[in-house]
Amino acid sequence: MPFKFINWFLEQQEEPSLLGEIAKKCMKDPKFPTQAKHHEEVFDYLKNKKATRKEIQAVREAWNIYRKLGKVKSTSLSILRAKI
Repeated sequence: MPFKFINWFLEQQEEPSLLGEIAKKCMKDPKFPTQAKHHEEVFDYLKNKKATRKEIQAVREAWNIYRKLGKVKSTSLSILRAKI
């Protein structure tokens, strides 16, 4: 199952912004990790593609926005300990 951030990120290609342009490029590239399990895989992909620092920063900001939207569920250590 692909990481939901990937789907959200690729949907941003409709936006007239730097992030939209990056998403369009990624969508066209068959080597883009669409089945990535973690956001770091997207950053690694961009670094390997020699993306500019500005592009990588835009994707990092998108990740932070995605997290703030409440799309990422974090589990606190106390809950994990309670389950053990």
